[in-house]
Parts: sequence; C-alpha cells; structure tokens
Amino acid sequence: MNKKKNTKSFSCRACRDQKLVTLQSLISTIFILETLVKAGVRVLAFSGDQYSVIPFIGTEFLIEEMTKKIGLEITRPHESWFQGVQVAGWTQVYGNILTFATIKGAGHI
Repeated sequence: MNKKKNTKSFSCRACRDQKLVTLQSLISTIFILETLVKAGVRVLAFSGDQYSVIPFIGTEFLIEEMTKKIGLEITRPHESWFQGVQVAGWTQVYGNILTFATIKGAGHI
C-alpha cells in the first residue's frame, strides 16, 4: 500500500547461502547428538525461540526424528521452565538422557 514505485529488488543469495550452511551445520550437530546419546552421554540441546534462520521448531523436528530413529521415547513431555517467577522457555526430555529446551526471547545462541 505504501510501497515506493521504484523500489529495487535485491538478491538474497547471501541469505540463502547462509541458511544452507546453517542447516548443514544443524544436521551435522544432530549426528553428533545422536552419537553422544547412543554412547550414554546426557545431552542438553537448546535453541532460542526468536532465531529466524533456523527456528526452534526446525531443531525440535530434527531431534524428534533422531529420537524416533534410535528408539528414545518422551519421558517428560513439554513443560515450562522458569527464571524466578518468569517463564524462560520450555523443555522436553527424551529417554532421560536428552533434553531439548527453548530459551524465551533469545535469538542466535
């Protein structure tokens, strides 16, 4: 509605390239998490809930797929965690060995 008529369109190749690199890094990280969990190492994976390049829901999806693959069940469903009286995010625990947490209001961590 208030758009200028002569606005140039800019290529977002750098943005797309960064997202691809970040996604590849996340998938590599999931492989590392899987290796650690299989070895019996307790893991806390966390993500800011305001990170737009890879939203926490994408991280959560990859973790859920990994846990299904290796047979981990949810042992503690979604629950809030607090800093004092303020909700600071939520957590979900898989197999009492892997915890996924979000950090409310955080972007790239």
